[in-house]
Amino acid sequence: MTRQEQREDKLRKEQEFINSIKGKHIDGKIKELFRRTSVWNNFRKDLKAERKVDALTGRKLTKTWNNHHVRFDSKLYTDLDKEFFLCLNNQMHDFLH
Repeated sequence: MTRQEQREDKLRKEQEFINSIKGKHIDGKIKELFRRTSVWNNFRKDLKAERKVDALTGRKLTKTWNNHHVRFDSKLYTDLDKEFFLCLNNQMHDFLH
């Protein structure tokens, strides 16, 4: 299998996984698996590039920044609508929790 085929296979498996959990209540273990997908990681990178600063303090995002879900319904965890995420530095994210 070529590298391109491996990448395509990985993306296909990730999409199957995401489709299998969409709209369902999911636990912490499944959330962790979702956050390992390239879909999540690309979303996270795009959000950081777009926003650049902590939503609460206005300070530059650090290397340990977090994406904070504004909605708490686990059924909506895989809905990557940028409107429902805050970019927060680690300390502010901990403060919110």
